[in-house]
Amino acid sequence: MVLPEARYGHHSASAAILQAAHDLHLSQPIVTGVTRGYRRLIARFLGIEDATPVTVEVIDSRDKLEALARKVRCMLPAAMISWEAIEQWVPLEVIE
Repeated sequence: MVLPEARYGHHSASAAILQAAHDLHLSQPIVTGVTRGYRRLIARFLGIEDATPVTVEVIDSRDKLEALARKVRCMLPAAMISWEAIEQWVPLEVIE
């Protein structure tokens, strides 16, 4: 699965997260439209400014989540990263 956005640059945080998850061989890690609080938690961890309607669901370890976050940050334009959000990361224990 290669998203159209992946070929021409990422136009949305959602597309970047989907592609990063695929590249990391995570099995079905993305579910759209789940609870707002969980989306915000993930978005805040990833440093994404808006609470994009994407939820990481099948991430079963801290290592996988951190790998996904690093990969997504490399793929997104700087304008889509909120450094304030990065400073306010929610502890991963909340996710685990």
